[in-house]
Amino acid sequence: ILNGSIHDNIPTRISYKLDLHGPSMNIGTGCSSSSVAISLAVQSLLNYQSDYTLVGGASIRLPEENSYLYKSGGINSKDGYCRPYSDDATGTVPGEGAGMVLLKRVGDAIEDGDFIYSVISGFSTNNDGSRKIGYSAPSIEGQVEVLKNTLEQFDINSDEFMYIEGHGTGTLLGDPIELQSINR
Repeated sequence: ILNGSIHDNIPTRISYKLDLHGPSMNIGTGCSSSSVAISLAVQSLLNYQSDYTLVGGASIRLPEENSYLYKSGGINSKDGYCRPYSDDATGTVPGEGAGMVLLKRVGDAIEDGDFIYSVISGFSTNNDGSRKIGYSAPSIEGQVEVLKNTLEQFDINSDEFMYIEGHGTGTLLGDPIELQSINR
């Protein structure tokens, strides 16, 4: 029973139960864990390590916490609402949830007659190290760098973007940095 509740064992337990072969790993990079997991899954598809991948993310806190401490200028919302990219934003709200997606190469999905919800045209990951004002703050330089790398690596023009996933914490520090980075 203990092995079933250790978060590091979830991917390999799912692989065992579903008889899945190939890479099976837990990714922990803070708020970007699921995005990084997707980029690694896409690499596995492009390198033909996998014919399809299951990628998921979960955040479940036990025991359940029903409150948090608000501190002016901190990450937590003053009024319990997260308003990403809004002038009324005062911070984020802790949440719980889980989700999973199946990824395949586009040609394989078309050949198999799968319904395609989205196509990932490019991805990139980085870390801006100490070029930011604090550990939990983003930097414009780091975010611009990762966006430029994706555009160059996959020969994508910025006007081709249909979707950009943002962190969107609803904080007065993080959201403006994200928007400035995307605009650059």
